[in-house]
Amino acid sequence: MKKFLASILAATVIAGAVSAQSGTQLQTVSAQKGIQINGLKKIQISLKSESITIRQNEDTEDKTLNIEILSNYTAMYPILKNDGKAIKIEQKDNTGKLKDRVCEVTITVPKDLKLQELKINTDTSDITITDLHTQKLDVGTKSGEVKLTKIDSTDFSVSTEKGDLTVRNNKVEKTANMKSSSGSMTVTNLVADEIITETQKGNIRLSDITTKKISINADKGVLDLNLNKLFEKDSEIRVSSGNAKIYLPSNSTFWTSGSVDRGRFRSEFSQDSKGPLLNIKVGGGDMQIIKGSGL
Repeated sequence: MKKFLASILAATVIAGAVSAQSGTQLQTVSAQKGIQINGLKKIQISLKSESITIRQNEDTEDKTLNIEILSNYTAMYPILKNDGKAIKIEQKDNTGKLKDRVCEVTITVPKDLKLQELKINTDTSDITITDLHTQKLDVGTKSGEVKLTKIDSTDFSVSTEKGDLTVRNNKVEKTANMKSSSGSMTVTNLVADEIITETQKGNIRLSDITTKKISINADKGVLDLNLNKLFEKDSEIRVSSGNAKIYLPSNSTFWTSGSVDRGRFRSEFSQDSKGPLLNIKVGGGDMQIIKGSGL
């Protein structure tokens, strides 16, 4: 109870009065400063069209969490709730009619923050998350660009129906699951026990990848995959329409099985029954498995 009261007393809340449009210039419409992180387990965000930025405090001496919401409207902005264990940011108003509305949500976190869960669900939002520790990461948006950098997690799930996805310098203890219906996917320096990617329309580029098992399902688009180390468990790559290049270490030992419909499959590796299985399926296009690095 004392921690909860301390958190409330430390929070500075700025709320604009309900009014009409305030112009094109953004202003702070709501904020909470100095939130204590002791006991904080979850951050849950459910928004409409607001952009979201989560990053570490530039002031390394600041051990608290800070939230600021900027908008060009002094009404219809997200609601902040904090009970000491979970922070919830939610937009309930129908903002679709406000075509010129701009709203930005920024959360700065201390380096020592370790969450159990970060969950974000939006309609049309750009999402940027940098330097974060969380056991579970669950990010989903119907439309918007998603950038995830330097995140340490146990489970990692991100999906976008329409928008580019960029994942850089992340470590995942278990499964990294990435899905994009329409948009390019760029993944660099990802370490995970298992990697699952799925796209319906868009190019996939995965470079500097370390994983024990990988599953790729690409409907339409170009695939470039570069593995630092051969997968240890049976894996699969399916490309329905588009060319694919898979780069593996020269000393890799594995065997392939699968089917080629209207395309071609070529491998620089000898085919035998040693090592893990790579199950491939090529619809239309060329698939090449190449020795060395494509970087």
